[in-house]
Amino acid sequence: MKEHSGYIVEEEGGEMNEFFLIFSLGLVIFFGVETYRYRFRRLSSKQILNEQNKKYAKTE
Repeated sequence: MKEHSGYIVEEEGGEMNEFFLIFSLGLVIFFGVETYRYRFRRLSSKQILNEQNKKYAKTE
């Protein structure tokens, strides 16, 4: 281990951390995009009415 400006940095194994960081960032972006696409998907008017009926059925 080597100390670098107050942080302990491991000289070996840095590639794995870098890979994990990129991989987890990719997963977060993927799920964010999929959630956005699902949440704001285009609906037909019949589907919109069904979604609203579900919301009002829960409130009663």
